[in-house]
Amino acid sequence: MQCFNEYTFLLQSAKSSYFLLRTNLSSLITLSEITKQHGSQVLFKNLSLSISEGDRIGVVGPNGAGKSTLMKIIAGESELDQGRLIQRKDLRICYAPQSAVFETEKTIYQYAIDEALKHFHFEDEAERVARNSLARLNFENFEAQPNELSGGQKKRLQLALALCGSPDLLILDEPTNHLDIESILLLEQLLQNANFAWIVVSHDRWFLQKAAKRMLEVNRYYPEGAFICDGNYDAFLDRRDEFMEAEQKRISSLANTARREQAWLRQGAKARSTKAKHRVVSANEVIESLSEVQQRTQARTVNISFSETDRKTKRLLELKSVSKAFEERPVIEKLSTTILSGQIIGLLGKNGSGKTTLINMLTSTLTPDYGSVNPVIGLSIAHFQQFAETINPKTPLKEVLSPDSDSIVFKGQEIHVAAWAQRFSFSFDQLYQPYESLSGGERARARIAKLMLTTADLLILDEPTNDLDIDTLDILEQSLLDFNGAVVLVTHDRYMIARLCTHFIGLDGKGGWQNYADYEQWQREITSNTNEKKTKVGSDLKQKLNNTKKKLPYKEQRELNFMEQTIQELERQVSALQEQIALAPANIHELCLKLTESQQKVESLYHRWAE
Repeated sequence: MQCFNEYTFLLQSAKSSYFLLRTNLSSLITLSEITKQHGSQVLFKNLSLSISEGDRIGVVGPNGAGKSTLMKIIAGESELDQGRLIQRKDLRICYAPQSAVFETEKTIYQYAIDEALKHFHFEDEAERVARNSLARLNFENFEAQPNELSGGQKKRLQLALALCGSPDLLILDEPTNHLDIESILLLEQLLQNANFAWIVVSHDRWFLQKAAKRMLEVNRYYPEGAFICDGNYDAFLDRRDEFMEAEQKRISSLANTARREQAWLRQGAKARSTKAKHRVVSANEVIESLSEVQQRTQARTVNISFSETDRKTKRLLELKSVSKAFEERPVIEKLSTTILSGQIIGLLGKNGSGKTTLINMLTSTLTPDYGSVNPVIGLSIAHFQQFAETINPKTPLKEVLSPDSDSIVFKGQEIHVAAWAQRFSFSFDQLYQPYESLSGGERARARIAKLMLTTADLLILDEPTNDLDIDTLDILEQSLLDFNGAVVLVTHDRYMIARLCTHFIGLDGKGGWQNYADYEQWQREITSNTNEKKTKVGSDLKQKLNNTKKKLPYKEQRELNFMEQTIQELERQVSALQEQIALAPANIHELCLKLTESQQKVESLYHRWAE
């Protein structure tokens, strides 16, 4: 018992020292021993977190653990049950939730101006900020209305509106959901070069690896409901493994102590002395602590396993010179390929490039204009659709999983629907909740549970990863590797597609297509194309500036001539200061002040350049 208390004391001391260190680094906002409960479930208890200037924090955790709740608390949109929230005076926090509702009668430019006016008093300044924010997220038609935008474009609009506040702290909840790869790369670059702190909830492991410098996992497994460490996603995995190994040793030691104390209690106290009474109290405390730890650390896993047929033939489906156009606009032209058992084919392309069109031709729900789709006789296809239009939102979960009876048949075995739901981490009470009341992750799990009941030769998965937590993603990946049929996969989860896929087909949305050796080859190509486009836009802008130069007064012309060089020098200075601060030197406060001053100068020069 003494060993256990010493371990707890050392752990608390280390955490307190780390928290004090973080709090001193030009803190923007501090959460001190906060507690939040949802119904009977405690999301986090006595959680402390400090967000400082320059922080890049990635947030992960199981669905329903409280990630969005924590973001709302930080953004000031949800109250604490206990604890304190302290923020710097005049701190500008901008928050983009998972989803937003837009009024159709307003243009995106009007939305951006209205958002900027919440933070800037002068209309001309708000207009400048609104234009810059929309342009940074690659919007060109400012007069478009939200109802004209795709799901990915609406997500980009959310991000642009968040930037309209010129935030000191930007909070994004699942920003990569529904974004195509070009938009994700744009977001990555924007956040990597940001002159503000940010905290992002994301299940995109590739994004977390490249952009995050600190990681926070919200999970009831941990004593306080969260685990915090410096480093990117890979570093977080290593530190978490170390913590869990130590936690398991602690639980094992506690369990041994509890067994000894229970044995002593069963023997009965030999005397009613004060010492014996004290041991009874101590023994009960140990037993209660063990019960609490076991309940908290009890694993809730999802069991995913797809069923394949007994088909022996390798060749499943062949496309011969397939072409499809809409309103004379070619989407796919003369695409030929063969799908074989054992292949996992990744369909690559930005939103609107034709991936869903190709899938609809594979499933025979759409007929090609030219060419042919030739499946083998009796081919069985299981199709996970990006948008589940076939499920009535009012339908109870029980009927979604098993419409006709109280049981399902999986791999020849009859299973009660309640046991089947439990396999996907659904409680008994949730069986009678309508489908629309479930969270995004729960809906995805329900659809996977339904899909698993189809014995298939070919799995076609169109964005199955949206809203799934990382633990479920890991399980889904392993189940696809174990599947003996063929898989056609569309996903923006780069970590998954690079790990799983054996073949890659890229679509450009103009009819063109190409086979790629790996995911990185395709990403290099689209990045090159994007850079060429930016170069052309920059060249056009430079030409316009050259045409304007003759009209500028001498002093302004001279200012413009040297502005680009000055901005570059200041940006190098900002990078150098950030590197020095990362080493946590003795003069860190002075360096942080210099960093803030340099960042403000860069922002001011960009505004002046835009004028």
